[in-house]
Amino acid sequence: MNHFDNTLRRLPRWKIKLAQRMDVNKCVGCVAGFTSSDYLEFAGTCARFQVLVPGIRSMTDALSSLASFYASMPLQERFGAPADSDVYHTLPDGWIVGAADIVGSTAAIAEGRYKTVNTVGAAVISAQINAVGGAALPCAFGGDGAVFVLPGGLRGASEKALSEVIRWADTEFGMTLRAAIVPVEDIRAAGCNVEVARYRASPGVEYTMFRGGGMRWADDQMKEGTYDVAASAPAHFLI
Repeated sequence: MNHFDNTLRRLPRWKIKLAQRMDVNKCVGCVAGFTSSDYLEFAGTCARFQVLVPGIRSMTDALSSLASFYASMPLQERFGAPADSDVYHTLPDGWIVGAADIVGSTAAIAEGRYKTVNTVGAAVISAQINAVGGAALPCAFGGDGAVFVLPGGLRGASEKALSEVIRWADTEFGMTLRAAIVPVEDIRAAGCNVEVARYRASPGVEYTMFRGGGMRWADDQMKEGTYDVAASAPAHFLI
């Protein structure tokens, strides 16, 4: 039995057929039940057996870039490490910054809807993790929203995930979630930067640390309506 047959045995045929029909830059792995490892193995198998899947090369290249930058980044455990500039790594060229938050979250919390606010804010990160097949990604939760960074090759998947969470927040909870995706080149052109570090506060508790002013600049642009991400049409949600 060859490697392609083994892949088909491990991944149900409906996943293979769906992946061959979809543009993976817009219809991401979780829709087909793929993990990031599934994508990488599937791409290698397709290349070997000359099976054409639209967008698979750019998706897997971006996943590899994400893993090489973040998953392999040293975990800092020293208490003062987040204040040490030497532990931060500059975001590679071609990456994007995503930002989202709930409009009117302060009023919603005053009304006792803090759990809903937190749920919607956390859903932003959950959808992004699902969009990249469960791969680790640099992100930070802000209570009523979140920020994250990804390779530019994952922009289509990221934007689709954001747009679906925007619609979900509105239809399920009546909350307006605004979001933006900003190229890191635009951030640098504005005189800011994005640097990333991984910090482990205790066993099993890890955080992404950002510095350089770029995340705040992206957040400000989002609140001004620049780089806006619109809600999706009714569809299958990723969270």
